Amino acid sequence: MNLLQPQPQFPPRTLFRPPTTRVVVPPLVSEAEYWEFYYEDSDHHYEWNNGYIEEKGVSDRLTTCQYEWFFELLRNYLRVTKQGQLITLETAFRLALPGHTAIRKPDLGVILNGNPVPWQDRDRSYRGICDLCVEALSDSTKAEKERDTKTKFTEYARAGVREYYILYAHGEPQEFYQWTPAGVYVPIPRRPPNLICSNVLPGFQFRESDLERQPSPEEMSEDSVYQGFMLPALQLERQNRRLAEVLAQQEQEARLRAEMLAQQEQDARRRAEVLAQQEQDARRRAEVLAQQEQDARRLAERQVQQEREALQLLEAKLRQLEAQFRQ
Repeated sequence: MNLLQPQPQFPPRTLFRPPTTRVVVPPLVSEAEYWEFYYEDSDHHYEWNNGYIEEKGVSDRLTTCQYEWFFELLRNYLRVTKQGQLITLETAFRLALPGHTAIRKPDLGVILNGNPVPWQDRDRSYRGICDLCVEALSDSTKAEKERDTKTKFTEYARAGVREYYILYAHGEPQEFYQWTPAGVYVPIPRRPPNLICSNVLPGFQFRESDLERQPSPEEMSEDSVYQGFMLPALQLERQNRRLAEVLAQQEQEARLRAEMLAQQEQDARRRAEVLAQQEQDARRRAEVLAQQEQDARRLAERQVQQEREALQLLEAKLRQLEAQFRQ
């Protein structure tokens, strides 16, 4: 099999597949036959389990909606943080376990940059072990349900997949697991308020309730839970817009304050002019009063002079009369 052809695109998991001719799968298939005839089947997604071909099931609409929302969330995280690469169900990886070999196509998988086995640009499968796997549960049959909740659960844990998420819109068995050094999975502890925080992907977190609510990227970009990786360009644009609004508000307030100061200055100038006019009027009144006082004093002096002169005249007449009387 040629594994060096251009890498396929990774569309989200689809709800339904178009009707095709059913492929008759033999009871046992070698690994070489799987890679040659079944791995790249365009109509079906086959996995290989120790000689047996297993077709991946299809989730119902609600679980598929959860898957698509989570796919976008994880893709945005990896696009922003550059922590690793995302694979979807077109890409398989091989789990060589003691006494057992399986080839699995997780609905979603993450390969960290620090993974010891890099995923090369022209690889059509991944030759290492994914750091995180996500399966959207199919409950069409009991076997399909148990494949994700028991078989893959055990395989991923034994292979060392560090986190395993099972998405299911109807409650249990939806769960989010982390790998322990003992080689087993335990549920990731919830952090208030009901946050799932990955230990594999630094800063990747989500509310379990948001899997059902499925907020939009624009809404999440304003949510402190997701702001670290959701639409940073939109956040920056929003911050710039808010900053521009704040600056415009500050400019308007500064303009209003300037207008107020100018009005106060104009009022003060007018009051100063009024006071100057009042002072000038008071000075003029004082000058008028001083002139009137001076005129009154002069008049009084003239009256005193006239009275003195009249008295002198009277005294002269009296002296004349006394002189005449003596004669």
